[in-house]
Amino acid sequence: MKCHGPSLLAGAIPRRLHTNMNTPPPLPKYSATTSLFHKAATASILAVPLSIAITMFTGAGTARFDPETRRVISMVIGIISGVILIMGLVAGVIALFGMSKYGTKRILWKAVVGTVMPVLLILLAIPAVMGATKRASHLQQGSGSVDELLAKIASNLNSKVPIAIDADTSLVSVTVLPDKTIQYNYSTTTRTASDFPQGALKEALLPSLVKAYQSSADMAFFRENKVKIIYSYTDRDGQLIDQFTIEPDTLKN
Repeated sequence: MKCHGPSLLAGAIPRRLHTNMNTPPPLPKYSATTSLFHKAATASILAVPLSIAITMFTGAGTARFDPETRRVISMVIGIISGVILIMGLVAGVIALFGMSKYGTKRILWKAVVGTVMPVLLILLAIPAVMGATKRASHLQQGSGSVDELLAKIASNLNSKVPIAIDADTSLVSVTVLPDKTIQYNYSTTTRTASDFPQGALKEALLPSLVKAYQSSADMAFFRENKVKIIYSYTDRDGQLIDQFTIEPDTLKN
């Protein structure tokens, strides 16, 4: 008895299936522009604007914070931006090594820009960083540097006194005291100390002076350096009417 198994089996397989079994699957679609080196080139050129954007937006958002908080945030953001630039630089170098295999198209210009720009930004940032470091070091030497600036402010005002504040009051002198303290001495030419109830002058003037200290642009130097301000008022005979102090450490934000 003849065995017809193989021939019967072959006949039982549909021609379409038989054809598919002998046809290799299509090759997967692949684009050379999706290689690791192309992606590295793109990453390198995006690193620069990303670093700049982070620095700009963060700087604008920290304006309401006190100087010490701004300094810490700026330092952290500077580190993050620096890391991004370095990563972009490394990505650009990696992309350049891929040109031997994939050519220069969509790699060369991105990698060159992504490699050169971080280096230029770092070179441009060095003078600014050195200047900021020098200023910070100068201020950290103690209150002496602040006192020197206060002395210049006092000297400038004293060269112009008396300075009329209103019809009754004039600034007659400015004195710098130890520990970042400045005293403004005012005098009234038309009234005597007995004309003012005790504490009335302080009650009338101190709230507006405190508000100016907290928010006025002219007071920025005093706020940032926590300068104490003393306001002293005397009458036409030189008798003290009132004296009050703005203590920066006791003010509410």
